[in-house]
Amino acid sequence: MLWPISRVAGHIPEGKSTESSAADFEDAVAPTWDSTSGWISGAEVAPLFALCIFAVLLATAVISAIILKRRPLAGISATQNQELRSIWLNRLLRNCGWLLTNIIGAAITYADPVLSSGWNKVSMFAVLALGFVLFVWAPKHAAPEANSLPSTAFARMRSHTLSVSYFANTFLIIATLIIWLAASELVDQTPEPFGEAGARAVGASFALPWSAAAVVLYLVISAGFALYAHSRAKLGALSEPKSQNLPVWVYTIAALFILSGSILLYAPQTLSPGAQQLLSPWVTSAIIVGTLVAAAGYFWWIRHCAVPWDLTDEQEIWYRQILEFRALRVLCSAYFLLPGLVSSDEPAVLAIGIGLFCIPALLVVNRPKARLTTSVRA
Repeated sequence: MLWPISRVAGHIPEGKSTESSAADFEDAVAPTWDSTSGWISGAEVAPLFALCIFAVLLATAVISAIILKRRPLAGISATQNQELRSIWLNRLLRNCGWLLTNIIGAAITYADPVLSSGWNKVSMFAVLALGFVLFVWAPKHAAPEANSLPSTAFARMRSHTLSVSYFANTFLIIATLIIWLAASELVDQTPEPFGEAGARAVGASFALPWSAAAVVLYLVISAGFALYAHSRAKLGALSEPKSQNLPVWVYTIAALFILSGSILLYAPQTLSPGAQQLLSPWVTSAIIVGTLVAAAGYFWWIRHCAVPWDLTDEQEIWYRQILEFRALRVLCSAYFLLPGLVSSDEPAVLAIGIGLFCIPALLVVNRPKARLTTSVRA
C-alpha cells in the first residue's frame, strides 16, 4: 500500500475560484471553478502512513504483553482469569483492526490519482464490511462454573447500559459513513458548470439533514432500550423514579458547545472568512430545533421511566445520569461535526467533534458500589 502512495505526485494550488452564491447555483450557465487544489507529495505522506501503522501495531503489542503478563486477579478462578484475558485481547484486536482498516482506507483515498477510479469506492465499502465483521466478532466464553457467585442487579443494569451504548454508537458511526459516502458521490456527480460552491451546496443539503436525523435515531434507539427495561419493570412492584441532575458545569459547557455549533451552522463565515451559507436559514433552524426537541424528550423519558432491577438509590441515579450524559455527549459532538463535514478546510472543528464523542462518561459520573441481592425484581 505504501508503494502506490509514494508514486503520487504533489503540486501546489493554482488559479483562483470566482465567488458565486450557493443559493443560485442551479441557474449557473458558466464554469466558476477555475482553480486546482494542492496535493502533498507521496514521498512526504508515505512515511506518515507508515508511522501510523507502526504506532498502532506497537501499541497493540505492548498492551497485549501487559494483558498476558499481568497477575491473576484474586477472588476468581484460573479459568475465569483466562476468560477475562481472552475478552480483553478480543476487544484490543477489534480496535486495532478498526484503526488499521481506516488507515488503509485513507491511504487508498490518497492514492486515488495513481489507482483505478473504482478503488476508492471499493475501499469505503470494504471498511463498512470489515466494521460489521469486527462488530459481531466476540470471544468464546467458557461454561459457567457451578460455584460461581450470583450476578448482581447492578451488574445486569451495567450490562444493559453497555448494550445501549454499543448498538446506538455502532448505528451512528455506520450511518455517518454511509451519509458521507452518499454526499461525496453527489458532489462528484455535480456538473462542472455549477462550480465549487454549487457542488458543496449539493453535498451539504443532503448530508446535514440526514446526519441530524441519524442523531435523532440514536436517541430513539437509546430510548427504545429504556422502554424495554420499563416494560420489564411493570412485571414487579413499581417504585418512584429516582433521578438527579448532572453537575452544573456539565450543562454549562454543553450549552456553550451547542451555542457555538449553532453559530457555525448559521454563519459559517465565523469559521472561514468568505465562506457562504450552504443551507437556507429555515433548514438550519429545523435541524437545530429538531435535535434539541428530540434531546429534551429523551432526557424527560430517561428521568421518568421505570427500571426492572432492585437497585439502591445511588445506583438508579447513576443509571439515569450515564444515559443522559452519553446523549448529551453525542448532541454536543454533532453540533461540531455537522459544520465540520461541510467545512473541509477546517479540520480542527471535526477534531473537536470527534473528541467530544470520545469523552468517557466515568470522568463525569462516579460509579457506585454494587451489592448482592436475592430480590425477584433483580
